[in-house]
Amino acid sequence: MRSFAIFLVALSLLPLRAAVTWQPYKGGTGLPKTTVFAGAEDGKNKGLRWFVCRVPYNGVMMVGKAGEKTCNFAVPSESRGRRREEFEIAVESSTGTWGPAKPGFKGALQAGPATGKPLIPCRATFTNEGATIGIHAGVVSGDTCQAEFSQKIVTSKTYEVYYPGK
Repeated sequence: MRSFAIFLVALSLLPLRAAVTWQPYKGGTGLPKTTVFAGAEDGKNKGLRWFVCRVPYNGVMMVGKAGEKTCNFAVPSESRGRRREEFEIAVESSTGTWGPAKPGFKGALQAGPATGKPLIPCRATFTNEGATIGIHAGVVSGDTCQAEFSQKIVTSKTYEVYYPGK
């Protein structure tokens, strides 16, 4: 019985693996199979798959969508989108789910702090000039999900956030 108690104490001292980790990525090197999937493009790029990414930009962490080569993110202060080939991707150890935001974003994936507030990745079905452009990942900003599309910023008041698996 004593050895079992020692085993439990030793087990409790092991670091727990987070359900989602942020891993460095350089465009074109092949995304891990367990990268957090956010959605796919419609229109001329139909089927292009998007994953959750983050990247430092001008001293601030930004959240966006990653394909095989770039992390595309909205930059509100510049009223445009940007792209980077070196970034971090969200990789999960157990499958989570996308769903409506809970009060205070309780349990939602966070991509770090920005100006004292947590950065919450989101996804939404976006339109551009009246046409559906697919489901894209972005970041919660106020009461909207804000994402990059064709180097522009698109927003949606209807969005989901990611809840990591256990």
